[in-house]
Amino acid sequence: MIMSFTFLSFAYLLKQHLYMELFKTTVVEGLFIGGWLFLWEAFSLFFFSSQEIRAKLKRYYRFIDGKISFHYE
Repeated sequence: MIMSFTFLSFAYLLKQHLYMELFKTTVVEGLFIGGWLFLWEAFSLFFFSSQEIRAKLKRYYRFIDGKISFHYE
């Protein structure tokens, strides 16, 4: 999230203070896209991946609490 806010802030400041030419516009738009991409990745890791981790932990706790016995015939 820090990288996202850094990219977005830097792009916003550059957009305000630079005379826009083709190359500079491309760089600023790239910073905006990169900032939003980093922000989306942070949210997806926080919300979506945490559900998978919770499900794995729940499964592991169920295995730990289960009784294991071996029967030889």
